[in-house]
Amino acid sequence: MKSVAVWLSIVPLVVFLAACRSSDPPGSGASIGDLNAAFGNCGEVGDWGGPAAAFVGVHQWVRVSQVVSANRDGTVQTPTTPSTVVAADGATYTLSVHFSYWPGVDWALTHDAAAWFGIADASDRETYGYQVDGVAEFALVVLVDGQAFFPGNCRVYEALASSLGPDLNALLSTAPGLVGPDLLAHLRLTNS
Repeated sequence: MKSVAVWLSIVPLVVFLAACRSSDPPGSGASIGDLNAAFGNCGEVGDWGGPAAAFVGVHQWVRVSQVVSANRDGTVQTPTTPSTVVAADGATYTLSVHFSYWPGVDWALTHDAAAWFGIADASDRETYGYQVDGVAEFALVVLVDGQAFFPGNCRVYEALASSLGPDLNALLSTAPGLVGPDLLAHLRLTNS
């Protein structure tokens, strides 16, 4: 009788753990919908200020070619920690990066997609006491075919998709390099 009770208590646990198991990341032919579902992180973001808030502070773009060190663990005390990356131009940066950006950036680097960080000045952002070259306001991945998504922040993508419609991917894929008012104008955003 005890063995039946033990078995009945184990089965729900096994079913629960199987349901919580993370699925394999999308492959090379994944759709933007699949990539947003896998890497978009639509969890609670608090008062995010709308899409313009994500871009207004960007003063530089860094195209990531290699990750030297990064904290991909979302259980640490601070969600944004220093990460060291090598940019496509060979420069090395220590950036404050939110852990939720890494799965999408890692996917991009292994699938021939461009992984960009929009960088804000660290002097006016929370860096939790770390010395960094800048703060990654967002990550943007641009696929070879020009489609784009934001790892770790589906709300920016959804808001821009709503406002830019069919021009979304063309505008996102050509945004890297633009900063300040030029970037906001390019994405048809106003800083209100």
